[in-house]
Amino acid sequence: MNLSGLTVQEAMNWYKLEPQNILILVDDIDLPFGQVRVRAKGGPGTHNGLRHIVQCTGSGDFPRIRVGVGAPPPEWDLADWVLSKFQTEEERKIAYDAYMTAADAALCWAAEGIDTAMNRFNKRHAE
Repeated sequence: MNLSGLTVQEAMNWYKLEPQNILILVDDIDLPFGQVRVRAKGGPGTHNGLRHIVQCTGSGDFPRIRVGVGAPPPEWDLADWVLSKFQTEEERKIAYDAYMTAADAALCWAAEGIDTAMNRFNKRHAE
């Protein structure tokens, strides 16, 4: 998963795509659990998968949808955290709703463009 740049680069080359014409969906520990954020482009932040995509493609100019999984508790290994199962029914509901929102944002991006997707899906969440 942290080497996803190779696959993205190959797909871009095969289909002759520009970075702005691909959409990357990722989990993100830097967002609160369940929050969805849509961006037109940007840097990778602390996300190793995004970092590898930027490294392989030479660009951060691709739209992305980030789904917050929250930061791991101090006693957790990062890989164990992002690969762990949701522990409660409430966590499963929050995750499901976030994934459905991300899917709706992806469909909106495909049909109406990144600006509309950002305006429609980037909402402030109470923390």
